[in-house]
Amino acid sequence: MSNLSILFSNETPDLKDLGVFRVQLKRDWFGKSFDEPVGVSFAVDHTHFHFLACRNRNALIHPEAEPGKFQPELWKYDVAEFFISSAKDEGSEYLEFNLAPNGAWWSCFFQKPRVPLRAVPLEGVITSAEVGEGFWKVHAAIPREEIPWLDPESCLLNAAFILDSPEQRFVTLANLGDGKPDFHRPQDFLPMRLST
Repeated sequence: MSNLSILFSNETPDLKDLGVFRVQLKRDWFGKSFDEPVGVSFAVDHTHFHFLACRNRNALIHPEAEPGKFQPELWKYDVAEFFISSAKDEGSEYLEFNLAPNGAWWSCFFQKPRVPLRAVPLEGVITSAEVGEGFWKVHAAIPREEIPWLDPESCLLNAAFILDSPEQRFVTLANLGDGKPDFHRPQDFLPMRLST
């Protein structure tokens, strides 16, 4: 995949519209396929950046995670993540955002790979989630002003999952290379392409 289509809308997108832009991820970091692929969609409107993730399997949720609340270490259980970088330069600032199946979330800005810039939680994050027998679907809306350099024409983006703890399977949309799973490779994230 050379770039990632995201929906641009003049108003808050309908989650059904986001489903049209869903990208399915069917292989883990090591190229092994799995029976319950995961899906992601992104959208931008005039006020928010939207992230939707889903899976057709029971969710393993961090025991301290509360819907809509900030919670560190979500990655120890099922989590959908996105990373958005201000530019393709290796030293560019980027945001990591983690979203649990029940809508709990965590975020951090980094100044370069794995070097935090500021760990202050984002303001105004809104999440919604649906968790049922054999599936989960979660959505986050982040105010655009919380990502001051957000420019859908120049930013790079990636989606990732950590699943099936304690065994943990790592899934990434962008091809981030070989070796030990590491999502913090912003130079390999995907360019965004707006669609209406």
